[in-house]
Amino acid sequence: MTIFVYFQLSQILGHSDQLYIRLPSGLRFWQIILAVVFSILSLWALMFPGHYFHAMYDMDGSSFTFPIRLYACALICISVMYWSTVQAADRHVIRMILLSSVVFFTLQSGVLMSLWSSWLPSTTPASLLCSVFIAFVARLIVIAVSSYFYWITYRDGKSKDVKYYR
Repeated sequence: MTIFVYFQLSQILGHSDQLYIRLPSGLRFWQIILAVVFSILSLWALMFPGHYFHAMYDMDGSSFTFPIRLYACALICISVMYWSTVQAADRHVIRMILLSSVVFFTLQSGVLMSLWSSWLPSTTPASLLCSVFIAFVARLIVIAVSSYFYWITYRDGKSKDVKYYR
């Protein structure tokens, strides 16, 4: 009887992932964390571009206010995407937003490491090395967690066992 009701609902409502797929625990919390991080970074870069540039790159950012504000506008757009997918039930939408965070932070890490590698021989303060290391590790953590959730939601799509998630 239950299977018959499920198929009737599926026929009436159309194909929908939320009828038979449960998302992994912690995914919604991670989506909220990413949305908050992008919101804070975008508002910081929009309102205080010089301070943002100085904090991120340890250089005077007073002459770079216009490009930093354009960057902030792009971050606001990404933040809106993240906030709109917090309540999404479609697995493919969630996977794409997780993939975008992996790509964003990977590219940002690569660009910043290439920039920092040119600065490191000329600067010797331990505080700069410590901030470079902490920033790199934080980005690696974001990449690892987003990649894990991306992989686990992909794996569920290939699995026929609904009991995969607890």
